[in-house]
Amino acid sequence: MEIRFTAQIEASADTIAFAVGKGGVAALAKALGEPHGGLLVGAAAQARFEGSAGSIAETAAIDGGRALRLVLVGIGDASPADCERGGAALVARFQTSGVTNVAVDFNAQGAARDALVLDFAMGAKLRNWRHDAYRTRLSDAQKISLLSIDIASPFGDLGAQFAARSAVADGVALTQDLVAEP
Repeated sequence: MEIRFTAQIEASADTIAFAVGKGGVAALAKALGEPHGGLLVGAAAQARFEGSAGSIAETAAIDGGRALRLVLVGIGDASPADCERGGAALVARFQTSGVTNVAVDFNAQGAARDALVLDFAMGAKLRNWRHDAYRTRLSDAQKISLLSIDIASPFGDLGAQFAARSAVADGVALTQDLVAEP
């Protein structure tokens, strides 16, 4: 899975996730405005979403004749562990869902530190590991479909800063592969 960092979400994105801390749904709804802000408040209420780490609420919207999937991802108190848990929960939700790209928006509320965004990306990359080498009879619905995550934040391109963390995640994946081999 490829993780890219940008300043803005592309207009063509059809699955958009918003990282939300505890009690941050109202502020996000205000920043987004209507109609999407109201939809997210309703989705949060229906799912009992409060922004705790790893929690997810999802809804759909129509925007200019195309369907959007809007997702709230909880990052709790925005500690490194909570942000990682949020990234991991997002990947767990969409890894085999048929979605190929998810755009994550940290701009709507404004991330306080670039480390929050990097921790979120690290959790996503670590959770993406799956050992399917000997699973020869997987149906298309069971195969990994999530190919990339685009993370938009006020910090722009964090690729250079993520390189060291990405190398650690690659090492963890290699270790998991070695342990999973018979």
